Amino acid sequence: MRASAEGRRQERGAATVLVLVLVGVIGAVAMGGVLAGGALVGHRRAAAAADLAALAGAEALGAGGGSAAGAPVACEAAGQVSERNDARLTGCFVDGLEVVVEVEVDVPTVLGREWTVPGRARAGPSRADYSAGLESGAGGPPPSRASAGPAP
Repeated sequence: MRASAEGRRQERGAATVLVLVLVGVIGAVAMGGVLAGGALVGHRRAAAAADLAALAGAEALGAGGGSAAGAPVACEAAGQVSERNDARLTGCFVDGLEVVVEVEVDVPTVLGREWTVPGRARAGPSRADYSAGLESGAGGPPPSRASAGPAP
């Protein structure tokens, strides 16, 4: 009996160490999940802010007739919308009748630091709108074969 009592004394506390190791591993996995989830949310926020800013810029550009003079107005509209979505407009340019914007969103982490997540979007009229513009004489790029109707 004496040997088994000594054996139990030597093993005393082993479960505590095992539980502490297990809690540490679970905590590390949970922290990784929170960080990955935060990065995913930040990416979605940046993409949404860029999409909305590009759409606002395209709308403003369309109101100006799609001229090069409308580019500052389009980028100003894009900047206002990106600010309302807690994003910074880092780039904006007009490519024909399309507006291309780049934004950044700051995402807080559990470690007290912030990640900067970029987003980019492009918006403009559809091919059908280009085709309608050609038929009315307003100009625009030639439609693709798919949007021009059936092949002869």
